[in-house]
Amino acid sequence: MKKLHKKVVTGVVVAGMAFSLGVGANYIDGLKTMPTSAAQSNQLFKDLKTNHWAYSNIKWGVSNGILNGYPDGTFKPNNEVTEAEFMKMLIATFAKDEVSASKGKNWADPFYNYAKNKNYPYTGVRNKAITRTKVAEIVSASQGVNYVGDNAIRYMLGEGLSNGKTSQTVQGYEGSAKLTRAEAITFILNLKNKGVTDLKEKPTKPSDPSDLVPVPDKPETPSNTGLVLSPKKVINTALPAIKENGFTKVKGTDDSMQVYGANNDYVSFENVGYIMIFASKDDSKALNSVIAIAKAAGFNTDEKFVSDIKNAEMGFGLKSTVNGYTAYFSKGNNGHSINILIQLK
Repeated sequence: MKKLHKKVVTGVVVAGMAFSLGVGANYIDGLKTMPTSAAQSNQLFKDLKTNHWAYSNIKWGVSNGILNGYPDGTFKPNNEVTEAEFMKMLIATFAKDEVSASKGKNWADPFYNYAKNKNYPYTGVRNKAITRTKVAEIVSASQGVNYVGDNAIRYMLGEGLSNGKTSQTVQGYEGSAKLTRAEAITFILNLKNKGVTDLKEKPTKPSDPSDLVPVPDKPETPSNTGLVLSPKKVINTALPAIKENGFTKVKGTDDSMQVYGANNDYVSFENVGYIMIFASKDDSKALNSVIAIAKAAGFNTDEKFVSDIKNAEMGFGLKSTVNGYTAYFSKGNNGHSINILIQLK
């Protein structure tokens, strides 16, 4: 099996199937779904702020009919998701034509029948919240590999299908935690963004762990603050990843380093009493490079960090935290750059 590309792809492919994850079991009816109200479409949900880490992911899921909110106009992003709900969400998004004609006594039967035929490792306990480890096992199986437990988690992290819950490590993935609604749509969007268009069968033979991309078991114990604040050291550490994304020519001073690519586009790391991580464009290569720079500096580049970048708008309107420090995310004055300012005091 060919491995998924390691680079993050930001293009969105429209999902082709509706999924009423947001409402109670009485509203989930086979392949039917409760329509989203006009108020929800225009304003999303009254309990979901625009600076929520998964706001854009949820907006995408709603606009493409993958999931809806509750009848009272809320979304409840932290509510837990059952195994049956996640199975439907995954299968209805990527294999709707294969289950559309299937019937069963229960709305979830077509999806479990499909999963059985594909040899997916479901538990069969339909109405119990699914763990993030089980999600990793099912999602990795749908990509044609056979991993369990921590190795399934390593697959998710190594293939860019997750940035972890608190860090890009096995421990930081938090496999024992229950899957939330916000996380569920993020996993589906991650698959879409990696170019996945269909679901594969899980092989009966376990896959070789040596094929996995190396992923740390847990975050390294940092010295002092754990941050690397020398621009030269940060850029040198991140340079291999930056070069993969087309930025190759290094310039700079003691407090500011830039790496230029084609058309004079560049990414940079600056320490002038506060940290500035910048990319002159807002595309997948710039995003990959910004993440590599932040990671080289010792900052957490988890799902929230990436979502803050994607949700940012012009100006410094998106206030957040990074490693406990106040941070501001924006698209710069032109609306087409990536600008992250982290206050160290």
